[in-house]
Amino acid sequence: MRVVQGNKLVELLSLDFGKLIRKYSEIRIDIGAGDGGFVYKNAKNDPEILWIGIDPVEKQLRKFSRKAVRNKVDNVLFVVGSVEMLDEVFGNYKDFVAKIYILFPWGSLLKQTVQPDEEILKNYHRLLIPGGKIEIILGYSKSAEPSEINRLDLDKLDQELLKEKTIPAYKKSGLTSNKVERVNKENLRKLETSWRKRLKYSDTRPVYYLEFEKERDSE
Repeated sequence: MRVVQGNKLVELLSLDFGKLIRKYSEIRIDIGAGDGGFVYKNAKNDPEILWIGIDPVEKQLRKFSRKAVRNKVDNVLFVVGSVEMLDEVFGNYKDFVAKIYILFPWGSLLKQTVQPDEEILKNYHRLLIPGGKIEIILGYSKSAEPSEINRLDLDKLDQELLKEKTIPAYKKSGLTSNKVERVNKENLRKLETSWRKRLKYSDTRPVYYLEFEKERDSE
């Protein structure tokens, strides 16, 4: 596992990772963490929880990794990786994550969130504890970013797409839908992520919140 510590990229051995996660009452992961601000700020407020931010861009993760080192926030990891690499990042570890966040995904992560590959969903299921949850906030609009939406070959984002295509895919992998709802501007302001600030909210960019839960009797 490649981890950003301050300005350095270090290798965290599997055995050391196992020792680390046993120190905490709960593990939460933010996939597509960007600069890592979301996990850093939550780690400061929840010292009993290990917060892990995963992003493929090492340089982005340095910003809040440096702050974590400077302020001695030890319960946060900044991991270089992607949604396609979860099995490689975590190896044989399973059933240890209480919550996975996917907040304002973009690029390949957006594609894998709306039109998920079966192997990706299997990795989510493998990592989550029984009753563990996935929280997703996503929003895109062909009128706002036509070239990106065409490149990703995404359907129009609406309730019909989510209920007829996205949610059934998660359910097939043992991840039950708890909630799907459109998010208003006021609620978005409460969410401190870099992507939330970049994506201008408007009526032409629908934003949805989805929550999935791993079945408690799932093996």
